[in-house]
Amino acid sequence: MAVLICRFSSIDEAEKSVDIIRGYGYEEEPIDILIPEWIIEPDETWGVLVPDLGRRQDIQVIDAVKNLVSENIEQVSDMLLGFNVPKSIAYSYEEKFKKGSILFIMNGLQNNDVSIVADMVMEQGGEDCYIKF
Repeated sequence: MAVLICRFSSIDEAEKSVDIIRGYGYEEEPIDILIPEWIIEPDETWGVLVPDLGRRQDIQVIDAVKNLVSENIEQVSDMLLGFNVPKSIAYSYEEKFKKGSILFIMNGLQNNDVSIVADMVMEQGGEDCYIKF
């Protein structure tokens, strides 16, 4: 099984990617989107974890991660390290999240499907894609 991690500049790009991926039949594989909440509500400093954006009709926050910014940022790297991502990669994504990137994590992919899904994501604006087999 493989994990695909990318980052997006906008929520719309992430949403389009999920729609396209789900439309191609990848309906069971979990997708998590991590959005710095200050993008949505600039006065707030909390992070928002939106689990599996593609399985809902409307975008809504299911599970808000209510921690101080520094603690939330540490959770980003901790979450990525849980997928056995190298520390340098996890911390790199953490820094990009801190600067406003939206993180996209899809796991449970078959090894032969991951490059196909990565191409779909990059076509919608996904950047810095990392694949862990």
